[in-house]
Amino acid sequence: MSEETRLVLDALAAIGNVVEIVDTEGVYVYCSENSNFADIEPKDMIGKNVKDIYGLTDDTSKVMRVLHTGIPIRDYLMSFLSVATGKRYLWLYSAYPLIVDGTLIGAITVYKPFSNVKSLVDEYDGTEKRKSDCPASVQTGNLFTFDDIIYASANMEETIELCRKVAKSDSSILLVGETGTGKQMFAESIHSESTKNSKPFISVNCAAIPDTLLESILFGVTKGAYTGAVEKAGLFEQSSDGTIFLDEIQALSPEMQAKLLRVLEYKVVRRVGSNREIKVNPRIITAMNVNPLDYMKAGKLKPDLFYRIAVVTIRIPPLRERTSDIPILVNHFIQKANSDFSRNIEKCSDQVMQHFFQYGWPGNVRELQHTIEHAAAVMGECDTCVQMEDLPALLMQNTPIAVETREISGLDFENVFGHIESGVGIDYKSAHNYALNEFNRQFNRFFIKHALEVTNYNVSQTAHSIKISRQFLHKLIRKFDIR
Repeated sequence: MSEETRLVLDALAAIGNVVEIVDTEGVYVYCSENSNFADIEPKDMIGKNVKDIYGLTDDTSKVMRVLHTGIPIRDYLMSFLSVATGKRYLWLYSAYPLIVDGTLIGAITVYKPFSNVKSLVDEYDGTEKRKSDCPASVQTGNLFTFDDIIYASANMEETIELCRKVAKSDSSILLVGETGTGKQMFAESIHSESTKNSKPFISVNCAAIPDTLLESILFGVTKGAYTGAVEKAGLFEQSSDGTIFLDEIQALSPEMQAKLLRVLEYKVVRRVGSNREIKVNPRIITAMNVNPLDYMKAGKLKPDLFYRIAVVTIRIPPLRERTSDIPILVNHFIQKANSDFSRNIEKCSDQVMQHFFQYGWPGNVRELQHTIEHAAAVMGECDTCVQMEDLPALLMQNTPIAVETREISGLDFENVFGHIESGVGIDYKSAHNYALNEFNRQFNRFFIKHALEVTNYNVSQTAHSIKISRQFLHKLIRKFDIR
């Protein structure tokens, strides 16, 4: 890095920004001196991967998302709990890809304390509030509601109606849905509809936090519990009388599951390093992106915990089961992309829309949103219609999950006739019934075999995708001798 470049970056940091640069693998090549929120000095971050320092993954790291998609993130409100200081920070975060001569060489992140931005806005509006009115560690406003969910399909209508009903109670809710179906949005909407909507709503992604840190984050820490530990209430205390949302709860270790079960049963927590029990009473909403029954059978999810969190289980349908929602979602994301990228996109071509209807959307609504963002980023400045060449290469390479319209092998009519006794004329009814039975056998064998191939012969996923029970699918497999 040249001295001139370093001076410019240091100048950005001098005016209140935290500035960091990573290479294409997410390894730090520059950190400003005010980047001191991790449990490591800025100079020691150089040469280390962002995922290792913060315990993140490709899916949970914003800068890794920018590296993978090439799409910038602008003014994202990010919450971060520092292990080094024991404080929670709220950042206004932006990340941009670094491209030289058409080649991605890394990404730069620039972020600043949200309190600085908010103070400026409050001062301008003349509505500055006391800090105690809006603690940074909790959310009591600006949450999603059911009115924010975009849909037109009947199955989404049924799902939302069920959520509205259970929102009024204090029963624990388990949201089951694939990645990108909107579990966070549903959790926030349930809280907004509940009688606790004036109380805190706190969410935590259990898969994004190392297990060694999660106990202190959830249950709190006593001063002196470990070197540098400060007295800190956990998320259960902070959300007491409100709602706590535990996403990807299946990622908890067996030990953490046992500790969480005790909290849910007795409604008390013990901070790390303390024997004192503190009463808590938040509404519990959890989420999983896997089948909980499969996880229990595999011994990865304690049955006692499952039955405690799944008083009400709500399945959020994947996008492939609500394809009638695709047009209005596309229109919404186009309008958002126009605003974010200063574009004037009007629509997607008929070919693109046809592909959208046939595609399986493993990333669901989030993948559709990113697809439109990608198109907006690569389209020509004067283009107003999204074409096939504007779509991500990965989306074009993946085979649509819908059953291909291949011709089923024709019936052997000589064999049909061979099963009919010779005589004067042909018994039409017998021939017709035989043909129907043979066609039914061939169709079932082809359809079930193809559905199994799509899921790599995962029986649970196959049964789920074609909307039959696992028991009935096993029966069909045996009946039609599918191997």
